[in-house]
Amino acid sequence: GIVRRFTGSDWVTQFRATVYLVQVSSVPSPTLIAQTTSSLTGSFYFVNTIPGVEYAIYACFPVAAPAYSYVGSRTAIYAPNSYVDVFMIPSAQGCPYP
Repeated sequence: GIVRRFTGSDWVTQFRATVYLVQVSSVPSPTLIAQTTSSLTGSFYFVNTIPGVEYAIYACFPVAAPAYSYVGSRTAIYAPNSYVDVFMIPSAQGCPYP
């Protein structure tokens, strides 16, 4: 997929966003499986997914000043899925995972 953030007028690809893969089904509670960083083109991928299992994907890009982050998520994702784009908007709550 590709990570994009909203600039106020357009969606642009985001380099160095942290992307989290969270398993939702077949576990007692949502479980962080893996994380990666988006590339220069905003792209990311995970190779350790299980076909038929439900996942959620979160992306985060902290901004130093003013103190906020760009955050986005996609839910109800089933592997394999090569086209999961995540769209981030400003959030004062910060990243969903440490």
